[in-house]
Amino acid sequence: MSTTLTNIPTSFRAGDTVAWTESLSDYTTTDGWTLKFRFSGPQQIDVASTADGAAHAITIDAATSGGYIAGVYQFQRYVENTDGRRITLQTGSVEILENLTARTGVYEGRSFARRMLDAIEAVMEGRATQRQKSMSIKDRAIELLSPAELVVERYRWQRIVAQEEQDARIAQGQPAGNRIVTRFELP
Repeated sequence: MSTTLTNIPTSFRAGDTVAWTESLSDYTTTDGWTLKFRFSGPQQIDVASTADGAAHAITIDAATSGGYIAGVYQFQRYVENTDGRRITLQTGSVEILENLTARTGVYEGRSFARRMLDAIEAVMEGRATQRQKSMSIKDRAIELLSPAELVVERYRWQRIVAQEEQDARIAQGQPAGNRIVTRFELP
């Protein structure tokens, strides 16, 4: 089963074929209009539509998108006419996700803050790997920090990780997770 998109997706994965068709009654292909996109982010990408009757068909094939660098891009959606007119229709952002099938080696999905917090906790619990012990904070290996310094750094990195997790929940349309619940009891 395939889905035909009618507008630019909010995100897509590098290495995938992405296609959508837009019908613009004021800017038809039969009247000489071409729908175009300029993506600006980790790299600059230009995409132009082809005619699909009077509509605009946009296709980014897998080979082309496979060369895209993952990241958040600002885009400008605009039309150009054969007579030289150009009109911006929309601006926004799109996220191009990493092509995991092209990755070689192990994928480390944890953020830097999460890795730091995990390393600090492992050192505190005496189960740290050599790699975790050698991670440094302020040019000092974690294993060389005093117990008091480890507690301070653990608290610092816990706050950073909590903020990252809250931001991720919000980005997925979920509640922030920072509700304050109050319970009242009658005497």
